[in-house]
Amino acid sequence: MSEWNININANKLKEALEDVALKGKYFDGMTSKNSRLSENAYIQCNENGLFICNANEATACLIHLPLGENESVSSTNDMVVVDIDKTTKLLKTFNSNVEITVGDFLTFSDASINSKMPKVLEHTATVMINMLIVYFETNSLELSQDDTMKVFRKTTFESKITVLDTEMIEVVEACNIMNLAKYKFEYKEDTQELFISSNRSETETFTMVVPTIHTAGQSATVEFTGVFHKFMKGVFQIHLKDDSPVLLTSTNRILVKAPYLRY
Repeated sequence: MSEWNININANKLKEALEDVALKGKYFDGMTSKNSRLSENAYIQCNENGLFICNANEATACLIHLPLGENESVSSTNDMVVVDIDKTTKLLKTFNSNVEITVGDFLTFSDASINSKMPKVLEHTATVMINMLIVYFETNSLELSQDDTMKVFRKTTFESKITVLDTEMIEVVEACNIMNLAKYKFEYKEDTQELFISSNRSETETFTMVVPTIHTAGQSATVEFTGVFHKFMKGVFQIHLKDDSPVLLTSTNRILVKAPYLRY
């Protein structure tokens, strides 16, 4: 196969790969366990940078890394799948930029280091990942403070809440005293408040209000499971509709989670 190259700051790529791993607590019956989204990440080039993605059957996430000074890619649509742990450990050995050559295998190099690593043949959730890439390329991710609601596939969301990552992390960490990794988002239109709760039963619950920057739309309630709160950075938006997928967006990150439905 023909070779192509990525030249990028090693720490910048390492942090993005660690973020899409979504390591943390995951719902497991009536408790939580440490896990991750998957072991591999999907990297695809575009004209302005790299998509770093990961997904499973219930969750998909994407980071777009724009190219900075002294960074480049030699392709605009090639892709490669990498083992997250092996790649992040190797990237820690580089002090600045790393040159990654993608061919039959991966080569990581700079002026003093040269290391080879096998590629992963495929990602198990390529369909979900490609869906997010198309969404990023065909939709504006501007954090608009108006009443316009986003559409994701067949879902037209009915509420939009703008929040800050540090505020969200504080609330979710408080909810984690329940040790469930199961969360309910409830937006109330009349008070324009967003509540997050983690509920083991009707008599064992924890609920906290999330400070918001802006809210719009109708009341909505969605319950879902697993890590989400440390993925988004800075200001981001939460898009909700009753018992529908939850969409979190910032200018360069997307996270989608399927709802947890009780039958």
